[in-house]
Amino acid sequence: MKTPITNNRAWLSAPYLTGALLLIYVAVRAAVMSFTHDESLTYTILKGDKTWVFTGNHHVLNSILAKSSAQVFGYSELALRLPNVLAFAVYFYFLHRLLKQLKTPWAVLAFALLFFNPYLLDFFSLCRGYGLGLAFSAASLFFWNKILQTGDHQPVRWALLAGILATYSNYSFFAFFFATSCAGLLLYLQASQFRLRRRTFFDLAGGFLLLLPALWHVGELMKRNELYFGGDQGLLKDTIQTLAAKCLYEIPVDSDGTGMQIFSGFLLATLLGGAIVFLVKKGSGSLFHFIFLAFLLSLLFPVFLFHVFQVKYPMERFAIYYLPLSGLYFPAFFQEAFDGKLKKWPSWALGLCLAGLAILPFVKGANFTYTNNWKYDANTEKMLEVLAQETHDGNISLGVNPLFEPAVNYYRETKGYGWLEKVTRESIETNKFDYVYCRLDELGKLPGALPVATFSETKTCLVRVVKD
Repeated sequence: MKTPITNNRAWLSAPYLTGALLLIYVAVRAAVMSFTHDESLTYTILKGDKTWVFTGNHHVLNSILAKSSAQVFGYSELALRLPNVLAFAVYFYFLHRLLKQLKTPWAVLAFALLFFNPYLLDFFSLCRGYGLGLAFSAASLFFWNKILQTGDHQPVRWALLAGILATYSNYSFFAFFFATSCAGLLLYLQASQFRLRRRTFFDLAGGFLLLLPALWHVGELMKRNELYFGGDQGLLKDTIQTLAAKCLYEIPVDSDGTGMQIFSGFLLATLLGGAIVFLVKKGSGSLFHFIFLAFLLSLLFPVFLFHVFQVKYPMERFAIYYLPLSGLYFPAFFQEAFDGKLKKWPSWALGLCLAGLAILPFVKGANFTYTNNWKYDANTEKMLEVLAQETHDGNISLGVNPLFEPAVNYYRETKGYGWLEKVTRESIETNKFDYVYCRLDELGKLPGALPVATFSETKTCLVRVVKD
């Protein structure tokens, strides 16, 4: 039975309006933020440079879609980021449909966790594969849940396809694909008394064949030691805590402090409670049962890879696939655990308080200037605009910290800065450059350099070199 608040038209339309505003936020950021280091390396791949193809920087599906967008709209920041901007609409559509299975206070909490995470939103404004991976993972979750809700085997192929597309968007989503596929199939087989339809078998075989090129590519990356970013201190410290710290965005946190220990204890307690609820409450078709099993398997998968294949634990953005899983798991757990045990208003109070806490990082960190992982590139475009205004005869040379080299060369080409020589990663101490763009703490390497502009947000500066 609908309550007055859930039957109110304004209340029902609020999520769609919020989603539209968030899409605008994502699109505006994609249009105005300076291009970043990793995006600029993707740009070189699109322009035919093979240097970065067999590296972790090459997100296959993102490169394909960005190239297609560039052929239509050119190589501007927004054009290259457009596939990920549109991916947010896909992400919102499928997860919002899943939220309809949650009661209102817990749906509000899930909405805050899934759509107001500033770190997650960063990747829908970038030319990287993470936003696409999140969108396709949302679609995969929706289709697996539909299979379990209806018993219909038809969506299996769509669930598998969406998971495979997430994997090709970024190979870190392979863990997501494995966890959700195993969870969905186990519960589906349980509901069908472990009878596998022939068509479902062919869907699984086809999915495996589609994954073979990705598995080969991952193998090549491992041979070249390109999957070097990660940790060896354990799932909790390397994966969970680093991702949680990033999600806090501009809220400082000590990885070994009380706050992180409380969060770790909360996670472990909810997982233990979830296991109890999973075993006690029968219902393989419920959203909770599917999300709990998928979340649990996704946590166990990196542990297995580390101990068997010595694959490092994913950290920070390489573990971003946990955000849609955890964003659904916590509210679904609270609903299952407290259903019938809490009265209406205590449930609302708890749900709204937790949602308010979840939104705080967005309130503090929302901006149109930078992203958390590549904040150092926030002023690269602005720096070049300042340099363009400097009086100079003929071509000039610019020395940079290696972090800035890809983005500077991207703007050199796309803005037509023919007066600027191609930037290299040569040391700024060689005294061969006319200008240098570096971090403030590197100025000691450039005695006598004359300041041109300082950028406080990135703690960087542009200086003119006084040559002997």
